[in-house]
Amino acid sequence: MKFNTLLGGDMRNLTILLLLSLSFGTVTDIDGNTYNTVQIGTQMWMAENLKVTHYNDGTSIPNLVDGDSWRFTSSGAYCEYDNMDYDFSLCPDECYWMRISAEEYVAIYGRLYNGYAISDDRGVCPEDWHVPNEDDWNLLIDYLGDNAGHELKTTYGWYDYNGNPTNYGTNESGFSGLPGGKRNNFGDPYGVGLPISGYDWLPIKAIFWVSSENCNNGSCDAKNLFVNNNYVGTEYAHPNYGLSIRCVQDQMQGGCTDPEACNYDESAEVDDGSCEYEEDCAGECGGDLEWDCAGICGGDNSSYDGCCGLPPNDDCTDDCVIDDLGQCCTPQDVDGCGICFGDGTDCECSGDLEVDCCGVCGGDNSSCSNCCGMPFPDDCSETCYEDNCGTCDADSSNDCVQDCAGVWGGDLEIDECDVCGGDNTSCQQLGDLNGDGTINVIDIVMAVDLILNDNYDLVGDVNEDGQLNVIDIVILVDWVLNGMPEADSDGDGVIDEDDSDPNNPYQCSDLDGDTCDDCSTGTFNPSDDGYDYDGDGQCDDGDCDDDNDGCQECWDYCP
Repeated sequence: MKFNTLLGGDMRNLTILLLLSLSFGTVTDIDGNTYNTVQIGTQMWMAENLKVTHYNDGTSIPNLVDGDSWRFTSSGAYCEYDNMDYDFSLCPDECYWMRISAEEYVAIYGRLYNGYAISDDRGVCPEDWHVPNEDDWNLLIDYLGDNAGHELKTTYGWYDYNGNPTNYGTNESGFSGLPGGKRNNFGDPYGVGLPISGYDWLPIKAIFWVSSENCNNGSCDAKNLFVNNNYVGTEYAHPNYGLSIRCVQDQMQGGCTDPEACNYDESAEVDDGSCEYEEDCAGECGGDLEWDCAGICGGDNSSYDGCCGLPPNDDCTDDCVIDDLGQCCTPQDVDGCGICFGDGTDCECSGDLEVDCCGVCGGDNSSCSNCCGMPFPDDCSETCYEDNCGTCDADSSNDCVQDCAGVWGGDLEIDECDVCGGDNTSCQQLGDLNGDGTINVIDIVMAVDLILNDNYDLVGDVNEDGQLNVIDIVILVDWVLNGMPEADSDGDGVIDEDDSDPNNPYQCSDLDGDTCDDCSTGTFNPSDDGYDYDGDGQCDDGDCDDDNDGCQECWDYCP
């Protein structure tokens, strides 16, 4: 197995796309190694395993290669997995995974350190960073929730016995946890991929040191990520184990880091999501108090002396009328005679007022109805009818019409693919999510976004299994890199463009000119397309004298 295959090939490219939305920083160790970092909650973590070879005071960390030296040391040490390169050709056929070279291991997985190294006061993590303790890990796990392990693992580089990629991880956190293996207290390497089958010997687990004051006394703990688990596990670790280190930044001060917010904290090192952008009437940032109509902050309008004792409108305007009888009401409660709450029948119409179709002075025809049960028009005519949608009026211009499905008043229309009620996707090429006529990285990004937001688009289901998932992303990536496969409708092994009958698996061509179709057997094979009894180079199917007796078969009387 090649190195890029071990990492998951296209799945690694998918992970890169999924992480485009995350914001990474960097940190550099004393050796000059630069690591990606990622903020998870209020913590800043390395997004790669440590690979430093010196303590922070410049002192070298011993690199112990042989097993005995590693087994009996009582001071800090590191190794590069098992410090060896391998001849891949010597791996037997039953190998599950190829070992990778020491150089490749360090580039991807970092180095392994014993428990004495993480407890050394000289420090192995970059300045202002440290080996995480139990509290640091618990804060990380609590922030990510029940699926913390799933969100910390990469989408590639793991081995699942059932071949299920969903058992790897989503890496939604950006932590990018890979199965970096370990070295036991006897100096033996485990875990990146040995040419031996076995539970702990496959790339199924990532193990990280947990800092503890008791580690030098033989009481060390570690955290692990397992291929088939969605949680972060805890296990005992001997101080002479060699495990990965994932450093975390010293406690950062949380607060609002946006200068545009009213509660901006210039001393904050990490944004804790507390930013507010508006002050209430009391001047409190993010407060909810408002001015009432009486000008009281947080008031309930109870002290407002409104017109006629009526409460004000929502916009604090007064909207009231006092009639000739001294009654107070709102304008909509005044009848055509100018009387509050009147019915418009106790007066003679004068001025600009008119009697409506219902006999009400200044009325709006709402107190009676015409033949359709609708208000009268201005001319009080009885001309009205009910259209196919049940609308009754005298205006034929607003009559409802049938949609493309024959439904009166329906809203279905024919789409660009000539489909009634369609969404323009039935004629759109599978995989072309943005409909620009090509399949490219933009379509991959759109498909990833749909998956992350639990949406579905028929055009994105390129394998037509009824769901949009990672399998469709992998197919899209392959199409972008290698081009789309050419169509072979009848499955005879000849693409439609070169097939004489693209819908018949038994007809395609006669390239060898032997009078028999090259697909006579249902699969393209010119060397096995029919029997040639007389061996004259023409198969019997098209040979009029297949027994070579000089007589044509259609009139052969000397068989």
